[in-house]
This record gives sequence, C-alpha cells and structure tokens, in this order.
Amino acid sequence: TTTTLVATPNPATAGQALVLTATVKGSGAATPTGTVSFMNGAALLGSVALNSSGVATLSTASMAAGTYSLTAKYVDPPSFLGSTSATVSVTVTPSAIQSTTTTLVATPNSVTAGQTVLLTATVKGNGEKTPTGLLTFLMDGNVVVAVTMNSSGVGTLSFPPRRAGILSWTASYKGDAS
Repeated sequence: TTTTLVATPNPATAGQALVLTATVKGSGAATPTGTVSFMNGAALLGSVALNSSGVATLSTASMAAGTYSLTAKYVDPPSFLGSTSATVSVTVTPSAIQSTTTTLVATPNSVTAGQTVLLTATVKGNGEKTPTGLLTFLMDGNVVVAVTMNSSGVGTLSFPPRRAGILSWTASYKGDAS
C-alpha cells in the first residue's frame, strides 16, 4: 500500500481546526480497509477507520503554536501490507489578539452608606480563549482595587461605600497576551 497525508490549512492558527486527510491506495483494484493512525512524531493524535474510498480524516483544533512533524500510518490492515506516509511539516502560528467586552453588575443596585455592594465584572473575548489577568475596579474614576480574574474571566469586589449618593462604578481590563 501507499499512504499519503495532506494537512489543511498549513500553516494553521492555534485554535483553528487542522484537517488531516490520509489516502491509502493498494497495488491492485481492491480498496484498502482498516485504520489509519495520525501521528505527531511518536505521539498518537487519533485513529480513524478508512471509508469506502480508502480515505481517513481527522480534525483537531487542539494544537498549540509550534512546528509539528505529522505522519499517517496504515496499521492492522486485514488483507494489505501496512504503510506510513511521508512526514508533513505543519506550522501552527499563535492566534491573533482578540477583542474583549467587559460587563459590570452591582448587587444590590441600591445601598445605603456602609452597606456592602458586590461588584461582579465579566470579561469576554471574541475568540476561544478566556481572558486572564488583572481587572481594575474604579469608583467615580478613582482606582479602588485591582483583582485577579478567575478561570472564567470574572472578577469580584465586595465594597461598603462610606458615603451616600450616586456612585459611578467601572471595571477596566487592560488585556493579556492573547
């Protein structure tokens, strides 16, 4: 048998679906059956059964930025000799910087002086990654505190305002590497 491997797109972006397509051809008229193992060096990415045309496809979006050496191995064929494709070098580039939206909710919305208000700020990105890092709470334009967001992109502050009146709260997120 002869096994060929095609990776698309190449280069890919981290988080983007990378589609690996292996085609196995026999030396005769019969179409090979069995399984193809998609490999990154010695690491198994996944195994897929050949379809009736001798093609197996694996899609993955879990590859981080870097360069990979991928092969497709036709293994355990019932009536054919196994084969391995030529190595395909795939480059995965870092994902682009994503924009974010920050929302702020005060609970309760109306308090008396000294009563604690819980401020919950949520930062959402337009990509697959959750924003990380510091979130700054401001009251009337003055910094009150910076907090580290949790793994869901949420930061909270419990605060008892010392004065009565209308207070203007904002949450500011300066971004992270992604």
